[in-house]
Amino acid sequence: MPAGASRDEGVVLRERPLALRLATVPPEDTSYGIAIRRTAKRIEERSKGRLKIKHYAGAVLGDEPPVAKMVQDGEIEAGGLTGLGLGKISPEIRILELPLLFETYQEQDYIMQRYFAHFADGMEKQGVKLLSLISYGRINLWSNVPIHTIEDALSMKLWLWKGDVLAEAITASLGGRKENVVPLEITEVPAALHDGRVNLIYNFAAGLIILGWYPYVTHVITDTLSRAVSGFVVNLKAWNSFPADLQEICRDELRNTMETLGTWISRDDRTAYIALVKRGIQGTEMNEKEKEKFRTKMREVRFSLVGKLYSRELLDSILADLESFRAAERQKDAAPGKY
Repeated sequence: MPAGASRDEGVVLRERPLALRLATVPPEDTSYGIAIRRTAKRIEERSKGRLKIKHYAGAVLGDEPPVAKMVQDGEIEAGGLTGLGLGKISPEIRILELPLLFETYQEQDYIMQRYFAHFADGMEKQGVKLLSLISYGRINLWSNVPIHTIEDALSMKLWLWKGDVLAEAITASLGGRKENVVPLEITEVPAALHDGRVNLIYNFAAGLIILGWYPYVTHVITDTLSRAVSGFVVNLKAWNSFPADLQEICRDELRNTMETLGTWISRDDRTAYIALVKRGIQGTEMNEKEKEKFRTKMREVRFSLVGKLYSRELLDSILADLESFRAAERQKDAAPGKY
């Protein structure tokens, strides 16, 4: 009798439903959770009940690094991860979240699409199937006092997402003091903000609301620090055990979900930013001299991570393609008849 089938009264063979356990940090009542719930329903309908998704939302299985390891080790089948979790599987994907690398969503989307096969290949070498990638919001620095200089920021107690090598490199490049850096899992941040162990955080605006961090901040640096990414990954052995038609259904629906999420998150992020400003959070800017100093330091970060997260060849290739994209966009803007 074929695997995954059972005999009904000695006559009919029926497949037992396959399960895809999917873990995420965002709670079930967020855009992320709503999108996955709809996707689970569509997958079950299209597969006629042969594939079911069990969603573990709200970090119930842990923070992103342990969830990434669970997917890689086959303890669960899938995860919806941001750059930190994805980078725990294949570090080079963190290049997409380098500070000040992208000026627009369009630039980031272009590079993600152009290099998707490259990143997917890197994931497969680690036993994981990458199904999709999207831009996941503009990352800003949020604090409970105004920040006008780099020194202002360094004097504060900065939350560092535990295990975030990229954030560690950014902090080190700016001369961050070890005693002022507080590594915590994402679920530990609200308590740390409440009791004052942390008063400087990085996140996108919608993330502040989703995770309940916004009551503890009063100021935001208006310049975007970086642009986050998110993607769906599936354990490769589990993926290869699925029949081809279920792979197609799962791939199609999860990619469609990510496209929908990209639209929703972009919308939610703008709406959340406006709502936070109306609530009284004030925008602050560094002066031009400080901004230039910051830009110089962030360019140094790109090269400091060569050999640690990604190769020099990959960095040079992305920088060259990004400049070509910008040149093409400038040419479009300068075309006759452009209004």
